[in-house]
Amino acid sequence: MKILNLTNEIIEACKQNDRQAQETLYRFFFPRLLPVIKSFTNDEDEIISIFNDGMLKVFTKINTFEGRGDFEAWVFRIIKNSLYNNYRLNYQRLEIFELTDHDNAQSPGILKKMYYDDLVKLLKVLPEQSSRVFKMFVIDGYSHKEISDKLGISIGTSKWHVFKAKEKLVSVIDLNIMGYG
Repeated sequence: MKILNLTNEIIEACKQNDRQAQETLYRFFFPRLLPVIKSFTNDEDEIISIFNDGMLKVFTKINTFEGRGDFEAWVFRIIKNSLYNNYRLNYQRLEIFELTDHDNAQSPGILKKMYYDDLVKLLKVLPEQSSRVFKMFVIDGYSHKEISDKLGISIGTSKWHVFKAKEKLVSVIDLNIMGYG
């Protein structure tokens, strides 16, 4: 339990803008999150930039963390969102694993990158509404709330369409990779 208290002490010190505590947190998460960022890019400068952007968001939003839940998961989500935001802004391609579950190894390592035009072609296999919602969320970067407002659907329905679209796209991609498509 000493580690948990130390973690809580560091979090509280970071909330007080303590630079030493921030450095401790930074050094704690860097080796843990580096492999996640490296799965998107091998450019060392970009890796550092993405991590720094994410940690800056962690430090500026740390006062919103109320201790209800896992702090590491909260940091991971912020870093992941920084990664996705960077990727959406700087590239017109999507990584295949953004469409698949990391724990689902049906097609391990077969395709590394999927380009925008390929994804747009694949969207034609989806029902019209699912395709529209998926495109708005994954390609255009809208939040579920924004999609809900624009299309007049609930946030839950938006999430469902994205989930179902991902499920269908992974299935179609797997069939194509295996030579059945």
